Amino acid sequence: MTPTPAQPGVSPDARGVDLPATLWHRVRKWLWRATVAGAVVSIVSHLLFLVLSGFLFFGRSAGSVAGGTTFELAVVSEAELAELQAAAEDAQPMVPEASAETSPEPLEQSTAPEAGEALGGVEELGAEGLGGAGDIGTSIGSGIGGASGGASFFGLEAQGQRFAYIVDVSGSMGVGGKIDALRRELTNSVRELDANASFLVIPFSDVAFELDGRQGWHEATEGGKRWSARAIARLEPMAGTKPDGGFQIALGLRPKPDAIFFMTDGEFEPGVADVVARLNRDLRVPIHCICFVSQASEPLMRKIAKDSGGSYGFVPGAGGP
Repeated sequence: MTPTPAQPGVSPDARGVDLPATLWHRVRKWLWRATVAGAVVSIVSHLLFLVLSGFLFFGRSAGSVAGGTTFELAVVSEAELAELQAAAEDAQPMVPEASAETSPEPLEQSTAPEAGEALGGVEELGAEGLGGAGDIGTSIGSGIGGASGGASFFGLEAQGQRFAYIVDVSGSMGVGGKIDALRRELTNSVRELDANASFLVIPFSDVAFELDGRQGWHEATEGGKRWSARAIARLEPMAGTKPDGGFQIALGLRPKPDAIFFMTDGEFEPGVADVVARLNRDLRVPIHCICFVSQASEPLMRKIAKDSGGSYGFVPGAGGP
């Protein structure tokens, strides 16, 4: 007899006869299916949880970056705080206490004699309605210097911060101690300038030139004053008297001078007054004119002073009129 193939839900017995599946077989099959289904559900749930967590995490990170603001708290221990405070105290600059015994280095003096030894007082002329930056004083070297932001030269005073000195060093300045008096007065005038002031010394004879060949404005610092004293001490008389080149230099400065001091001991060409008026027509720089020992050029000097709104003064020498 040929045995019948096994059917689902039927189990053969020992004799090869198909028998209905027992209850146990059914329970075991159901448990296996339930286990598999539970495992599948668990895996799916974990995957969903991981996806959701990743979405939330990366979404918050992106939001923080997009917002552009991140706050971090730094915790500093007391020891570290003490070190930081000590470093800050060490970084503060130490300001030495001023000593009453310390005095500024004196300026180098020229070897010229005191101006009063060679010159008399400034002639008391008054402004005579000329206007300008200052009146005539009564003694040589009565400078106003830095206290009032001005300058004084042979008793004539001017206000401002930029001063040009056009001074005669022609051959006639070599007699009667005139060049020595000029050196002393010029050195004193520059020395008394305010530290914020600027100056330019323009000696002239046949030609005009900047002091020591240095062009442009010089600051009236301690170093600038020491340099000018050394350069002024080296001035020597030479040749003739042609001041027009000095005015071309002074009135060509930029920024322009606040005042010009012009000193000569001799005569010069009458046409110089017209040249000065033309150069100064738009600038209107006050020019303070000083006849030194000789009054030969007084009419021209008064004209230059009046046309520019400056002042005029005469300084007689020890043996002068």
